[in-house]
Amino acid sequence: MPRTRSSAAPDGPAIEVRSTPLEVGKLVAGTILDRMAADPGRPFLLGCPSGRTPTTTYAALGPLAADRGIDLSPLVIVMVDEFLVEGPDGLVLCDPMSHYSCRRYVRDHVLAPVSAALPDGRGLRPDQVRLADPTDPGRFDDELAAAGSIDLYLLAMGATDGHVAFNPPGTPADSPTRVIELAESTRGDNLHTFPAFAGLDEVPRFGVSVGLGAVTSAAETVLLAVGEEKGPALRRVLGSPDFDEGWPATILHRCRRPWIAADQTAITAASSP
Repeated sequence: MPRTRSSAAPDGPAIEVRSTPLEVGKLVAGTILDRMAADPGRPFLLGCPSGRTPTTTYAALGPLAADRGIDLSPLVIVMVDEFLVEGPDGLVLCDPMSHYSCRRYVRDHVLAPVSAALPDGRGLRPDQVRLADPTDPGRFDDELAAAGSIDLYLLAMGATDGHVAFNPPGTPADSPTRVIELAESTRGDNLHTFPAFAGLDEVPRFGVSVGLGAVTSAAETVLLAVGEEKGPALRRVLGSPDFDEGWPATILHRCRRPWIAADQTAITAASSP
């Protein structure tokens, strides 16, 4: 398995480069299964973002688990964020059937494809998904801590502002799970993540999100970067020697066991002037 390091950050996180997004997905899915197999039967907490970048990982997870005969019933899907909308008594979780709902995303892009590839009883059930309660978001951090923290956090980043989950530029490294007013740049990125939005006015302005503290407390964190559009965002991470509040994805530099999984297109774009 070839491994390279970015010349922009020779002492930074290791970078695993694959030729295509599909190969990146297979690499990361295989890593998830390797970590689970090292301690079989123990609940394994996986921090799961929505969006286009991690879809190949989720698509590869079920078939690889089937090939290896691995039972995914100990896997716990830790949702990192969800949109909020105005309800009669304040902000509430959006309708899970909304085209932009992160819960719908998990159902369609994680639970369904993984379970379709595995025999009954070895796939993923809805009760294996965890999400913060916007009325008591701090309890989510307590629950994660009681479980021993997230085992592997799949870190996706916004192309225009480096946001992580819904954490906008200016977020401190120790930020907790909380209700967040989304930055305009983050809302703009979500126009691409959820293309059924007709315009920026349709993108919710609030969400509940794990903080960057959940990322730094994870046992392992992998930053996913695929495609040309993520090249400049990756360059910003590689060019920063430490965490920079102005670019939340640089939290990778504060993580306990950080690495990067990228396709060749993202690496080439990150290396371009």
